[in-house]
Amino acid sequence: MAKMSHAQYRILLKTLFWAKWIHENGEMLDQDEGLALDKLLKLFMKTAWREGMDFVTQERGSDSLALSDDLQAEAFEFLANFQDDAFWEELCDRLAERDMEISIDPEELTSMDDEQRQNLQDSYRQKYEGEFELYGLTFLKVLNPHYN
Repeated sequence: MAKMSHAQYRILLKTLFWAKWIHENGEMLDQDEGLALDKLLKLFMKTAWREGMDFVTQERGSDSLALSDDLQAEAFEFLANFQDDAFWEELCDRLAERDMEISIDPEELTSMDDEQRQNLQDSYRQKYEGEFELYGLTFLKVLNPHYN
């Protein structure tokens, strides 16, 4: 196996950290896959530690290894941006789908091929993307008499 560079180890460890975080925060792998992922992260942290790479640290009073605070901060910044982007995309997609189903005859929708349906949904989605990009949730209201 070829020797990895410092930069490659950083990228690999951040990627494994993201995968572990996603697994632990909702996207459930089966237990065996989760354990395998944890072992893989520990294996590469141990190798990076042995190679003297500064982005893996040993926890005080323990033999356990962890990503350095700087590398964890980078990883969490990426995850926060990812979650934010995913939230807005999902919100726009769901609102566009809802509006499309309200506005278009159900038979017409079912007769569309995937490309036609996607193009139509994109036109609805763009309306929300522009609104949310400018104003966020400022003008979003839930019009339901059960909520005060």
